[in-house]
Amino acid sequence: MALAWLVLQLTGSAAAMGLVLTAQLVPTLALLLLGGAAADRWAKLPMMVASDGVRAGVVAVVALLIAMGVVALPHLLLLGVVFGFVDAVFMPAWAALLPEIVPVEDRSSANALASLGARLAGIAGPAVGAVLVAAGGTAVAFAVDGVSFALSGALLAGLWVVQRRHGAGVTTPTTVASAETPAATSSRAGLLADIREGLAAVIATPWIGLTIAAAAITNISLAGPLESSVPLLVQRSMGGGVGVLGLYESAVAAGAIVAAIVLGSRKRLRRRWRLVYGWWIAVALAAAAMGLSIGIAGLLVAALVVGAGEAVVGLAWTNALQDHVADDLLGRVYSLDYLGSAALIPVGYLVAGVASDAVGPSAVFLVGGLVSAAILAVIAVLPQIRRLD
Repeated sequence: MALAWLVLQLTGSAAAMGLVLTAQLVPTLALLLLGGAAADRWAKLPMMVASDGVRAGVVAVVALLIAMGVVALPHLLLLGVVFGFVDAVFMPAWAALLPEIVPVEDRSSANALASLGARLAGIAGPAVGAVLVAAGGTAVAFAVDGVSFALSGALLAGLWVVQRRHGAGVTTPTTVASAETPAATSSRAGLLADIREGLAAVIATPWIGLTIAAAAITNISLAGPLESSVPLLVQRSMGGGVGVLGLYESAVAAGAIVAAIVLGSRKRLRRRWRLVYGWWIAVALAAAAMGLSIGIAGLLVAALVVGAGEAVVGLAWTNALQDHVADDLLGRVYSLDYLGSAALIPVGYLVAGVASDAVGPSAVFLVGGLVSAAILAVIAVLPQIRRLD
């Protein structure tokens, strides 16, 4: 919130904000595979503590530059680049940490708590950011953000101390290796060799590779409209304003929170291919319904389905990877998953935006949702997918 407002103050340009976000995304995507290999090769918590330390320092410097009245767009571009580099290390380490410190029987609940915390923070964060900017200006908001990274680093450092005190981990991790997944016996010849080993694990486990491919494709036909075209749909097709858009976002969050609580109450998840693809198809059909004349009430029902479906798919998928991929391959598999899934997101945004302007958002949602549901249904019936319990 503070970053967006600061860019607006400095440039008055939406393109400048896109440039800052691109400066962060490009290094993340470029280095994500190396970050995943590093997370599997070295201890995760020290890297995460160092990452938070770097981000705390950079954000604090920006706060100081704002207070001195000398901040400029190049400083924010550099901020984006640094965050991009750090995210490439932090994200796979974070994704692979949970199985290292949580036993198998508690992983479903732990994943749900992590998802729930992220959703609640996503609701409260923008409001807190807006209050900080309004009350003290962007310098205060950036300073508080720097403190939050320092606090995160301190909490992770405390966990690191506990982990070292208990030897291998806070709890005794149990690795459930799939018969399809090769054992992680890295020769440690280098990070590139580690990356090749992670790629081999994905190729040797067809349900992983097929699902990554499905995510890449539907990021154009499904995620693109849901992420970029909802405001236009609300305004042009439903005659609503920002209040309706806010209700939609709240309904998505509510659906995700309920789904996280329900799934988190289960000790073990079964038939995860049905959870992943069943709810994924439900999200696609809800998006298609948004392209029909369903009114604001129907839009909010569809938003609940979208939120719940996204949460269930994410939690079931994360749980499946944790159970079927050897722990010391998780960082690389997660990085390949994220890279393969996210690579086409900018294309999805562009296609959905251009198509919505050309033929209207209703047609984009209807066609995109139905095409996505058909693609997912075809993949879901493959025997390789149905092997995922």
